Parts: sequence; structure tokens; C-alpha cells
Amino acid sequence: MQRWVHWFASRGHESHLITDLPGRIEDVTLHVLPSLRQHDPRPRRERFKDWSFHDWRLRYLRVLKWAIDRVNEINPDIVHSHILWYPGMLGAFVPSKKYVITVFNGDVSWRKDRKLINRLGVWYAIRKADIITSVSQNLLDDCRRWGAKKTKLHRIMRGVDLSRFDLVKDRQNVRRELGLGPGPVVLSQRNVAKLYNLDTILLATPEVLKHFPNLQVVFIGMPNSEEETTSLANLATALNVERNVLFTGTIPYERIHLYNQVADVSVSVPSSDGLSSSILEAMSCGAVPVASNLPTTREWVKHNKNGLLVAPRDVHALTQAIIALLSDDQKRCEMRDRNAEKMRLEGSEDMWMGKMEELYYSLIADKR
Repeated sequence: MQRWVHWFASRGHESHLITDLPGRIEDVTLHVLPSLRQHDPRPRRERFKDWSFHDWRLRYLRVLKWAIDRVNEINPDIVHSHILWYPGMLGAFVPSKKYVITVFNGDVSWRKDRKLINRLGVWYAIRKADIITSVSQNLLDDCRRWGAKKTKLHRIMRGVDLSRFDLVKDRQNVRRELGLGPGPVVLSQRNVAKLYNLDTILLATPEVLKHFPNLQVVFIGMPNSEEETTSLANLATALNVERNVLFTGTIPYERIHLYNQVADVSVSVPSSDGLSSSILEAMSCGAVPVASNLPTTREWVKHNKNGLLVAPRDVHALTQAIIALLSDDQKRCEMRDRNAEKMRLEGSEDMWMGKMEELYYSLIADKR
């Protein structure tokens, strides 16, 4: 999200981000939503003017009123919701001249057990939107099942900053900078959450270690909960692989490319997914992907051509895939070169954001 809004700000567009996470993005004005849990001590009459109620079932109304007031003050040409869960869903209910949605996997392709009110929100947002974008054709097809018109749908990748994510000649210097040894590196860049099956990677590690005793498995990702992080650490200990496993936690974006540049294999095996940026970043830097055999992933990773595909949670298949790539330097290098060329031609962030800019301009032209 930071990269997206900063790209447009750097192009001279006035960019505002309404978010529930405080922070700072260069040349972007952030508007941080009030906390849903924050108690409002004002008298009832004053609270009700701002749709502020103590009943927890109505807590979203105060935040929505706040968002509406901010959008009225900004008076933007376009309101763009990134994800149709909170707080992105607020965009569907604020005043806007033109409305754009970028849908993610969790919006339209899974969590089918979501509450009726959530399903109605998605249904309403998709029908209100003037443009709907996503990173894969598979997700756009799911949007059509929610009632989206085909003419509104556009495949827009997030893309990769190719000036940062590229092949590096001296991998040994980068390894030393990161404190990594000389053995092969397997990299996972997914957050610590059950959906991403990080335990499957750990379960595959003991067998891989029999072939590559100096193996280093590096997990980069934001912990979803302390409990899940502790569970993974305990599993690594139980498997007696803790010396070969590194949990870095969250890494600043400015350093993520370094881990990709020294990795031999990048593993991403979620049970369900849109197309992960981490796969594209790995491909740009030469880390060959082993990924879940999902429709979104197959749009970029062709089995045995530029990576290997496995069924989610199939420990044996994942083990064999990692061993196969680490055992065949020539095949891995060929895949690396194919991926670098593919990303150069099709994966540039500037190219894809330029396409998005054209879509924004088309909406403003329609408005006029």
C-alpha cells in the first residue's frame, strides 16, 4: 500500500491515505482512523451527532462518519478501496465522484462463511465500483460471480521495483552482511498465519537437511499472533532443526531484496492466495520459486519451466521439490535466468502503475 500511494505521489498526484495504521509515507497525507475501541466520553447529544454510540454493534458508524467527513474535506476525484475488509470497505460508503476497488484473495475467493452483512457489503461495493482491479484473472473471474460487469474488470499487477529487486553478482558479500553461512538458502516471505502453511516448510526441513547439512531456512514475515510464532519455534525445536532455521520477524522493505538475492529457492505454499508479491520479487532476484499449485500462481509460475508447483500441505512433494532444485545447479540457473527475463518484460512496477494511472485518467475523462 505504501509503495502504491507513494508511486502516484511521486508522479505529482495529490495522494491521501485513510488507514487504521499510523505511519509516514513521503509526499502522502495520512489520515488515521479513530480506534474502534476508543471510549467517547462526550455527552450523548454530542456523540450522536458524530454517530458515536456505546453499543459495540454500532461502533463502526462513528468511524464511517469520521471517514465521510475526511473525504468531504479532501474532495478527491477518485476514491480507491484496497481490500474489501475493514478499513477498505469504508470506501464503498463514502461520497465519491468515481470509485475504484482492488480486490484481494480474501475479498471474493475464500472466507465463504463470512457474515451476511459482510457479504452484502462486498455485493454493494462491487456494483458501485466504476473500475475493479486485481492481480490475477482468477480473482477477476470470482468478481464476476459476485455480479461485477466484465467491462469494469482489469488485471493490474502490483509489480516489482526492478531497480531494487535484481540479480546480484557478489552474493557472498550480501550473505556476510545478513549473517548467513555458505550453505544453500531456502526463503519464505509469508506472514506467520495458518493460511500460509509455514509449518509445512518446517516439516519438510529434516529430510532436506539429510542431503544439505548446511541448509539455512529463513522465514521473513510479520507475526499474526505471538501464539502462532511460538508454535512454529517449538515445532522447529521438536524437529531438531532450530540451528538451521532463522525467524527474522518483520524486515524493512528497503532490505527485503537482500534476502531474495542470496536465496537459492523461495517457498510460498499457502492453501489459498492471490498472487503474492513475494513470488515476483524472488523471481526478479534469482530465487527459484516453489509454490502452491493454485490458479493465481500458475499465471506466472509454469511447472518445471521457471519453478516448481506443489499441492498445499503436501510435505513430501515440497521436500522433493526443494531437494530437486538444490541438487541441480544447471536447472536452477536456467530457471533463474528465465525468471529475470520474464520480470524485466512483464513485471515492472512502473509499467503496471502506469497502466493504473491510465485507468484513473479514463475515469476523470468520463466525469468531464
